[in-house]
Amino acid sequence: MTKIRVSPISIEKILSDKHLSALRVSLLMTGKFGFLPELMDLIGKENFLKVFIVLAGTTVRFPTPEEMVLAVRDVDIWVQLEGVDENIFPVTVKRLAETYELNHKEIIDLFNQTKAKLSEYIPQEVVGGR
Repeated sequence: MTKIRVSPISIEKILSDKHLSALRVSLLMTGKFGFLPELMDLIGKENFLKVFIVLAGTTVRFPTPEEMVLAVRDVDIWVQLEGVDENIFPVTVKRLAETYELNHKEIIDLFNQTKAKLSEYIPQEVVGGR
């Protein structure tokens, strides 16, 4: 099979409304890329092409709703505990443990894990030093 070389710029130029309609049907027919027409509708042609250019050929996995809920929970724990006065820290941990139905150790572990993840991407002065 011969590999076809197509630059993303040439793809962008040929994607008229007629092309987009046909592409939508073609992608739906393959089954393999059935979500792409929905993504195109959701973010628009220009952003779809940007995503395509950056991620073409890459497998992308979005988190499940449950994974997103847990990630939001973990960030909430970090936000509420980071920088809190040491006198209020235990009370805040207790409140978070009750809110999230976890124990004290689990809250502290999630706080430290989230802080470690964030410190890889966020400057230390933002992540804090607790």
